[in-house]
Amino acid sequence: MGKIEQYLQEGAKRGASDVHLAAGYPVMYRIDGELISATEEKLSEEEMKTLLQELLTDGQMGELRRQGRWDKACSISGTFRVRLHVFCQRGGYAITLRMLSTEVPDVKALGIPASVVKLTDRKSGLILVTGSAGCGMTTTLAALIQRLSYTYPRNILTLEYLSEYLYSSGKSLILQREIGKDCATCADGLRAALFEDVDVILVGKLQDAETIELAVAAAELGHLVLAEIDGGSVCGAVEHMVGIFPEYMQRRIRLRLSEALAGIACQQMIPKEGGGRVAAFEVMLTEPAIRNLIREEKYFQIPSVMQSKREAGMQTMDEAIYDLYMKSLITTENAVAYAKDTLMMERKVKLF
Repeated sequence: MGKIEQYLQEGAKRGASDVHLAAGYPVMYRIDGELISATEEKLSEEEMKTLLQELLTDGQMGELRRQGRWDKACSISGTFRVRLHVFCQRGGYAITLRMLSTEVPDVKALGIPASVVKLTDRKSGLILVTGSAGCGMTTTLAALIQRLSYTYPRNILTLEYLSEYLYSSGKSLILQREIGKDCATCADGLRAALFEDVDVILVGKLQDAETIELAVAAAELGHLVLAEIDGGSVCGAVEHMVGIFPEYMQRRIRLRLSEALAGIACQQMIPKEGGGRVAAFEVMLTEPAIRNLIREEKYFQIPSVMQSKREAGMQTMDEAIYDLYMKSLITTENAVAYAKDTLMMERKVKLF
């Protein structure tokens, strides 16, 4: 058994999400969002070279030297599926192993709100998932795609920088393309998808104007498009999306987005009572009032509409956090720490 497999086995026992390896540091695991040292013993440069020889071929090592990094989703020893990221630092190398599930989690197990799951019943439209790095956006999108594939006979295409999950087709045909390997860019993959009789498109990340415009166009043309985008809130996601475009194009993209957008879920992971983490979801569903606010660039008014439409399945992040607190899933301290309005949350939990 190689060292990498030993580290992964230990990580699995500890419930780690990531394993970090770097010369001059001990093996470190991320557990429930916290970075924890496995031992006091530090890895040497020689040990790091040995670990790299376990992971990469000579050709991949050459690419690592040229580019300064190497990314890949792969299986190790047929037991562990990982997202491997190797990069240069201080004249040496560091390795991050994101431990991936061999099965796509169920939407109920992840606590994805029913109103978000219901969006996948649509024939067309743009569904966005946003949040901070490492908050589980990829897993949420994967669970939605898997649920959709088990429910409907659809032709589903995924465009991802790394194919972290391998899907079971269920009733659907699922084709997975990796950016840089199966197609040159995400935009190229989207452009080609419009000619491939595709019903559903998963876009790993919307991060440039061309890709965003093509994703919106695909939704306008009758496809259901699911995508990840940066943003700390549903309003932040809309603002970030529009702000990527030059100022002279922003009014037009707001108009198109207001019609194409089906909904946005923003998530964050919060430490759970008794160990583990639980997801809190902010949910915005586009309806006439929301569409008008997007068109008029009045994003700051969107949370008020969301608060007034809870029966329709919308909720702000603080409402989601308070619900978790009332179910005794998170502590008082974490309810306040993760809230957007910490003073208001503090008052609410004290009243309870």
